[in-house]
Amino acid sequence: MCNKETGHVIGLDLSSSFLYGTFPHNSSLFSLDNLQELDLSDNDFNFSQIPSAIGRLSKLTELYLSQSSFTGSIPTISKLSSLKILDLSKNYEFELPHEMNFEKFVDNLTHITTLHLEDVIISSPVPIVLSNFTSLQSLVLVGNHLFGSFASRVFQLPKLEEIDLTLNDDLEGNLPEFPPNGPLRTLASAYTSFSGEITPSIGNLGNLTQLKLESTSLTGPIPSSLGNSTKLSVLDMLCNFNGDMPLSITNLTQITISHMRNVHIHSQKLNYWLPKLRNLQGLALENVMLTGEIPTSLSNLTRLNFLDLSFNKLTGSLPLWLANKTTLGLLDLFVAMFETFLKLSCLNTLLLDGINLTFPPNEANTSALSLPKFYLLYLISCNLTEFPQFLRSQNELQFLDISRNNIVGTIPQWFVNTTTKSLLELSLSGNHLSGFEQPQTILPWYNLNLLDLSDNNFQGKLLSPPTSLQYYQISSNKLNGVIPNDICKASSMFFLDLSMNTISGKIPVCIAQQLSASLSVLNLRGNHLEGPIPHALSKNCKIKMINLSDNQLNGQLPKSLANCRFLEVIEFGRNELRDTFPLWLGSLQKLQVLVLRHNKFHGTIVAPNSSHNFNCLRVIDLSNNFHVGSLPSTYIQNWRAMRVTDEAHSGVVNDKIIHTYVMTITNKGSERFYPEILTVFRVVDLSSNNFTGEIPEIMGNLTGLQALNLSNNHLTGGISLSLANLIDLEALDLSQNMLSGEIP
Repeated sequence: MCNKETGHVIGLDLSSSFLYGTFPHNSSLFSLDNLQELDLSDNDFNFSQIPSAIGRLSKLTELYLSQSSFTGSIPTISKLSSLKILDLSKNYEFELPHEMNFEKFVDNLTHITTLHLEDVIISSPVPIVLSNFTSLQSLVLVGNHLFGSFASRVFQLPKLEEIDLTLNDDLEGNLPEFPPNGPLRTLASAYTSFSGEITPSIGNLGNLTQLKLESTSLTGPIPSSLGNSTKLSVLDMLCNFNGDMPLSITNLTQITISHMRNVHIHSQKLNYWLPKLRNLQGLALENVMLTGEIPTSLSNLTRLNFLDLSFNKLTGSLPLWLANKTTLGLLDLFVAMFETFLKLSCLNTLLLDGINLTFPPNEANTSALSLPKFYLLYLISCNLTEFPQFLRSQNELQFLDISRNNIVGTIPQWFVNTTTKSLLELSLSGNHLSGFEQPQTILPWYNLNLLDLSDNNFQGKLLSPPTSLQYYQISSNKLNGVIPNDICKASSMFFLDLSMNTISGKIPVCIAQQLSASLSVLNLRGNHLEGPIPHALSKNCKIKMINLSDNQLNGQLPKSLANCRFLEVIEFGRNELRDTFPLWLGSLQKLQVLVLRHNKFHGTIVAPNSSHNFNCLRVIDLSNNFHVGSLPSTYIQNWRAMRVTDEAHSGVVNDKIIHTYVMTITNKGSERFYPEILTVFRVVDLSSNNFTGEIPEIMGNLTGLQALNLSNNHLTGGISLSLANLIDLEALDLSQNMLSGEIP
């Protein structure tokens, strides 16, 4: 788009243009001094950073950079004071610079009307100054690791039509008194720590179309004034509400999706108001104290394709009309007879968890033409003992989870043949499977993205994955042999867990050179791996968690670990590694857990320089090594994340959704395996070395510590009075030293 008078380029739209590669810092784009609108969204910039030169485009009013695979720190966009629209959503590990908090970021954006920052790592409170942005129309702060108290006045901004605060678990707040004729159309605070009650003023929002409050701490009754919001189409209230469902809900005739939990709905009232909601396409009534048979009023909802009546006290068999519900695609019920499900010819999604399934006796002979074609099927903890025979006809199945059952033997070849082309995700974890009916060398599903075979009895060699595989979980089996080099052909793999098997040989070099650019989690714990850790980790390393503990690895730590700037957890305990303390790991600004226990690390721990400070470290275990000299006071002074008991202010990245980190440490006198590392867990274990000198006073500054172990060293002097400051301490071990004086 050009200015008709001057000919200057004022608008550039390159969205969805299949752009690929890094963003050049000297791009001629930055010479377009008169540019007002720039759209680079929906491209692939290959995890590169946005060049800081973008700050030179001082006339920008609209900037769209969403879904373009940017990473790293956001440059000085806040200098673009003319911005009205800013969209940085849905990039990979996009974050505010460490020297800039959220308030500084928005300080100059006083003309902003649309601010979309979904998935940007902000990790700070929401600035109160946002409540002064009277031009703001749309605010999307989804999954930003926000904490603190949200200013309720933001909800009352005079032009605000959309606000979405979803997926900020530590963000607190209350819903305010809403002004008459409020402009809000979308209000979402799902998966936050919002609390209190919904005030009757919610009825003032006559333009409201979406209300999403699920998984919050909101309580109290649902106000009857909600019935005034007659334009509502999505109502999601899976919270801890109580009381009766107000009859005014029948005014909401435009609703297409309604999710309720914990309110009390009488079956008679349900039969009264459900027929009035003829547009319903999705309905979830979890734990609403429904009793008796499935309400007949559901049969009148001709557009219904999603139904969830779980956690109620329904009795009786499935009604015949349910078998004729041709539009129903997803069903979640606590029922036991499978035969009715197989009569729902349009059923393509079925989720059953924690029930004892019984199959009709003629299941194997059921005509494939009469069975539904499932797209997604979950039969979790349903007491299955074999692969259900009806799966023989499921050649369109893409997502199958039959984990935590009692299936024994091998994976039948007929199942492999049926699903070879269609299957995208398969979970068979927590069964008693030993392998494939026909031996394989390569996993047979060539479009598979996710495979979970953990906690079984699989034997033999590790199978090579298809190139499409992104999530490979096969821990806690009886696999042996070596890790095949073909594993690196799955170049998009982000999760690889081969732990707790008997795999031997060396770690393939290609895992460091190639897969580290895509892997987020690498877990090879508890095998028989030997040799050095590969030294050629990619400069584009994306690994967040690496666990190589309980093997026979030797040599030094690879310095290329410093390339993995997203690393949060390093677990190399119980190996034969021989090195000095890796002070260079302190350059990893996200590192939270460092476990090097039971190795041959030696020498003094020298003072760090300013760039090697371990600020976010909250667990360090150097026990059972050969370190000498004084305890590392200069490091202790830098361990800021161990000084606070309030998790929201620790600076620790809390990734609750994607990753489950594991570790083994000695706590309270015994070695313990932790299947999940809680973000509030803070431990220092320097035991069983050759440290000398006194316990430094500064140790008392680590007020968030739960466990401190300095035993089996050569420490002298008295017990520092400063240890009295460690008020959260659960375990203190100073034994087997040469301490003297009184116990304070």
